[in-house]
Amino acid sequence: MFTHIQKFWGLVAAKAAPVRPGHGSASLQKPGKETAMTAETKKSPNTAQEIVGIAAKAALKKAGGDSRNAAILMEKGAKKNPALYKALTEPYLSDACWEAVRLAAHSQRKRIWSVPAEAAPTGRNMVGTKFGQSTSSPQAEEQKNRVVALARGNAATLLNFPLPIAGLPKLGEATLSMLKQAAEFYGKQSADMAGKAKWLGLIIAKMPDEKKKVGDVLDDGELRKLQAKAGASDAE
Repeated sequence: MFTHIQKFWGLVAAKAAPVRPGHGSASLQKPGKETAMTAETKKSPNTAQEIVGIAAKAALKKAGGDSRNAAILMEKGAKKNPALYKALTEPYLSDACWEAVRLAAHSQRKRIWSVPAEAAPTGRNMVGTKFGQSTSSPQAEEQKNRVVALARGNAATLLNFPLPIAGLPKLGEATLSMLKQAAEFYGKQSADMAGKAKWLGLIIAKMPDEKKKVGDVLDDGELRKLQAKAGASDAE
């Protein structure tokens, strides 16, 4: 037995599905007496955007115009309706994957960059092992710890530092032109952040106290002037 929500989204799915001649309820209609929904379906194909639009309007109606509750209803419905779920998520899949990879690369750069010097692999870490040494001896334990430290250091060597532009290799495999691209990128990022920091500093100087908000003190024109003064107008 369907729940109330399942019945509701079943109706939505039925509205979003194209009706072919000779199939379903449309075949019961007398010639020349099409339903408004059938006529609309025939006028334009059901794209992902249309499926989402139909579901959103239905959710708003069901929620009595309450946008927040409508969004909750629509989310529940999407989890039960594969077509709606796909229509909602597919346009953002590429961006979501890119963002996940970007964050992973950022985390990796941060981890490699912040490794203490003593943990990085150097000649001092390259200690040989003594054949036949007992694993229970203090020397063997110390050797094991050094091997573990060396393995961690090798993974975190600065030669594995990922360059910040898509398509560029790790630092150890970079050419001169690649290094120039990465350096230019970081230079622009640095200038951009410095400009925004200076702009925010100018805004801070205009704020009288903690009780006021920026919108109470400055309008867009004044913010633009401060932006230009800070040299941050070209920042994105």
